[in-house]
Amino acid sequence: MAICRIRNTSLKASDAQSLISHICSMKQRYSFTIATHQVDQHNRLKISTLQGYLQEAAWYHAVELGVSVEQLQAQDLAWFLSRLTLHVHRLPGWGESVNVLTWPSGRDKLYQYREFQMLDAEGEVLVAAASSWLVVSLTERKVSSLPQFLHSIPATPPQELLAKAKLRPQGDPAHRWQGPVHWHDLDQYGHVNNLLYSVWALEALPWEHLNHCSLTYLDVLFKQEMHQPGQVISEAFLEAPGYLHRITRVEDEEVLALLETRWS
Repeated sequence: MAICRIRNTSLKASDAQSLISHICSMKQRYSFTIATHQVDQHNRLKISTLQGYLQEAAWYHAVELGVSVEQLQAQDLAWFLSRLTLHVHRLPGWGESVNVLTWPSGRDKLYQYREFQMLDAEGEVLVAAASSWLVVSLTERKVSSLPQFLHSIPATPPQELLAKAKLRPQGDPAHRWQGPVHWHDLDQYGHVNNLLYSVWALEALPWEHLNHCSLTYLDVLFKQEMHQPGQVISEAFLEAPGYLHRITRVEDEEVLALLETRWS
């Protein structure tokens, strides 16, 4: 893992910056071994666990780059995951060791972009993913322009993996599920962790579908946070070759997330 700090003060400023750029632009690799509780009844890595691996890799890399959650909090700022797109080639099973590679892949006025690959022991790509992140003011709970210090982070050109299409479920849902937000669904920041939205989306689908089909694509567009206990409704709308999903908070009918899933 590359630590993006230069302690040799004998380097010229231009040389130091060049070295920082070279080190920081390297893809970072984090290793995981899949545990028994992280696979489903068909010995496939759970989608929520897959998202968790990506989240952990992003977290660790942000620490190394000096833009971690804690470091942003010191400036009254926080990261907010806006969109996540997964392209799934194969879900690994129990006992397999996988490597997650991650790297910054660009930015614009509002969004910082990050991409991922999950590789098996032979180096084959299991999952390719892309994400977009906003910076939010903690005091005002509003989206902020990217701080200037984030513009110094080198970025590898994106691979055009991140979905851009608007997700607009139409008509009546084919399937529907309603359930509670549990106390243990809240993370250390007091809101429902983003992993739960894909879990809720899949809860609406028939077990027969989940047992006989394999997820090949997941796109999640996060809209609102969920802070307090309550109920959510998960609706699934047929949209070939899969479904569009809508997650809504019961209490005020606010849409929390929109998703798309595709299957084989």
